[in-house]
Amino acid sequence: MDNNPFTDEKMITKMLDMWGEKSYDIDATILEPTCGVGNFLVEALKRKFQTIEFLYNNEQDYETAIYRALSSMKGIDIIQDCVETTKQRLGKIVTSYYEKRFDKKLNSKYKVILNRNIINKDILQYNTNKHFNIIIGNPPYWIDKKPVYKDILKKISEYSFDTLMMIIPKEGTNDRRLLWVKEIEWY
Repeated sequence: MDNNPFTDEKMITKMLDMWGEKSYDIDATILEPTCGVGNFLVEALKRKFQTIEFLYNNEQDYETAIYRALSSMKGIDIIQDCVETTKQRLGKIVTSYYEKRFDKKLNSKYKVILNRNIINKDILQYNTNKHFNIIIGNPPYWIDKKPVYKDILKKISEYSFDTLMMIIPKEGTNDRRLLWVKEIEWY
């Protein structure tokens, strides 16, 4: 299996649809722990923009909503080029929506947020106390014939989250399956 798994848009859409209305929430926190080029973050940001477009007409409120949406997203990858590509892709979405709406350029504050939230780091070395509404992604399965996805899942289990959706290999095959863990409240 490939070290950098590609996740097609249909699968990403299906997973975000399974998450439900929360995927459109500007403030819903999302972590893509092995973000690659940010495919999940890109689709999540597009959904957040659907909400922004619907709710905000005033330029200042619209801009504030953009910053809230970006601040709710975290992407981590061990490959610097992937991190830079993710930032560029997210930045392009932000600027295209803003410029289309207001026919002028957005200030560069969004870049500061992207630099803070899309980071070059090994997820196995990343620690956080932050709570995420969802942790979502398609981690690499094998590195040097070692099933690294198990280490990634173990590390992620240390984080605070409501929902976990990861594509993982079906043991002993090349097939993929969706791991979906949702916090359940017991009474």
